[in-house]
Amino acid sequence: MKTELSGEYLADYTEVTKYLKKHAAKGEKLSEVISDLSELYSDLEAEGAPVASVHEGTAEEYAKELLENLPKKKKLSSKAITAILVIIAVLISAIYFTNDSKMAIASRGLERVIKKPEQYSIYANSNNRYGFELYLQEPDNTFVCINSVPWETTPFSVKYFEYSDDDKIYIECSLMSDYQNSEEGSIKIPILYPSLFYNEPEKLIDSIINFDIGDYNIIENLSTGSSIELIGDNGYALAVLYDGYPTYYKINRDGSIDFGYVFEIRESQYSKKTIQEYLLEDKKVYLAIGFVELSWISK
Repeated sequence: MKTELSGEYLADYTEVTKYLKKHAAKGEKLSEVISDLSELYSDLEAEGAPVASVHEGTAEEYAKELLENLPKKKKLSSKAITAILVIIAVLISAIYFTNDSKMAIASRGLERVIKKPEQYSIYANSNNRYGFELYLQEPDNTFVCINSVPWETTPFSVKYFEYSDDDKIYIECSLMSDYQNSEEGSIKIPILYPSLFYNEPEKLIDSIINFDIGDYNIIENLSTGSSIELIGDNGYALAVLYDGYPTYYKINRDGSIDFGYVFEIRESQYSKKTIQEYLLEDKKVYLAIGFVELSWISK
């Protein structure tokens, strides 16, 4: 019957029955009352009789009158509510602290190390570089990063590659921990002049939390640790085309890091050609990112 109602009849019927369902106990008596109401409102609409002929006052007041003759829902005692809350807390804790739980992993990643360093022994060890090979992309001869691994393997992922002019190239990347469990973890962090942070984990962590390029002096023609390089036929770097350095870091709750880099052209005899021109000549060009491996283990 309810679906046949419209206008003020439907609105009033809906408000009355909604109140009853909220406060009356489910059962045969409630079902009978709702069925009778449906028939009553349908007859009124069919006859064109006003809603006021059903009840005086508001729909809620009418529902309260009907509720007096219906069994009420039982309210939980304070003890029952407390017991339920305890059970919910236990269940949440069990899920949260399960070793395979995504939430648990997120709480034990790099973010937790940064927030509670006193709980971990932290150390920086090897510093190295990871390379992406650049390829031309038809039909417009733009170039893209392809995950190629000429050097050290690390889980970097290039999300954005932009070169609006030939002098600067901007990239945005993300990286995950190499390994991470309830007790220990490791992640390769890209940084300016990686060798400065060898065996200095506190300095490394502070640098990515409060990164400011103004804290560093970039020395002309000295490798910053990251670059775009022209590769010779022997497989070794023939020239540095661009020098790179980070512009920001964002440490995520799952322990991963998002970061940005800018690569500025290094003036030399090799910078007279663009990357596209080198690639069109079948030359190899690699984007290399220098990093320090940061590791931690719970105390």
